Amino acid sequence: MCTCNSACNCSAIQFPQGPSGPIGARGEYGGYSSNWLFDANTSNGTSFTFIRLNNAAFSSVTELYINDKNADGVDLSGFLASFNNSGNFGKVRVFKETDSSVFAMFDVTAVTDNTTEYAISVSYIESNGSFSASDSIVVSFADAGSQGATGTNGTNGTNGTTILVNNTSSDATSSALPVLIGTKTYTVPAATLASDGDKLRITANLRKTTGHIAAVTIQINSNWFTTTPPALAFVEGRDEMQIVLELTRKSNTTAAADIKWIQSSSPSYTGTSYFTYENSASIGIVNFTGATFVVAVHGAILAGGTLHCEQLTIEKLAI
Repeated sequence: MCTCNSACNCSAIQFPQGPSGPIGARGEYGGYSSNWLFDANTSNGTSFTFIRLNNAAFSSVTELYINDKNADGVDLSGFLASFNNSGNFGKVRVFKETDSSVFAMFDVTAVTDNTTEYAISVSYIESNGSFSASDSIVVSFADAGSQGATGTNGTNGTNGTTILVNNTSSDATSSALPVLIGTKTYTVPAATLASDGDKLRITANLRKTTGHIAAVTIQINSNWFTTTPPALAFVEGRDEMQIVLELTRKSNTTAAADIKWIQSSSPSYTGTSYFTYENSASIGIVNFTGATFVVAVHGAILAGGTLHCEQLTIEKLAI
């Protein structure tokens, strides 16, 4: 007799595969959740085990009314109270237990204990489908994190340039003696240069009749500003001039001056810088902090010509 345990030749016998087993039971929902039964009424006053929404349309819901007792009759008032999350609140998702594709999601904005039920104030986010009476509805809450600590202050930015005046009116003179050119004057407010190192930039753009001799000076408090030379003359063949005067406060009564004198034959005021005087002079001001001072553009032109001052700009510079 030959058996599989004997020395004779034998092979394994394969039996046919049996039928598939039944599908396992649906698993429990996860997360910080519990379930209630849906009541289609839209007012508060839920019965044990029920949840209501204050509007039939998910997108219009602003309150959830949830009884303290869940679908299993367990008191979950502590769970519902936790939606307050120390005033940080969070998000709540309600969905059909047997079909999670039917859901509504909201931001929680307030939590009110009404003794036997909680009113959860919400703001709509998104939804799909709709609930039917007595559906088992899962309520799942995700709390928002608490606000982080206030960050450190950033470093202070640099002060920006402040334009005190930008006079572009059409002003001219034909005087052979130095006079104020139209309205090209400005009273600088007290304390504009409040601290040593504060800077003021004065820019004047001028144009003259071709072929005529002309000169310009900037006066402060009715005194000619002392430069080398004291008045700036148009170079022969140049009909445009830009004067840039920067004042730097040295003390409450003195300031140093940097002067740049640009001339061109076109109205761009970007021609050759004929002279640059750095710290060429000191001016005396009675009181930078407590008194105003007046800046004025004066000029003269010979032989019946016309001298125009097309722009006067005064700026307090960033430091």
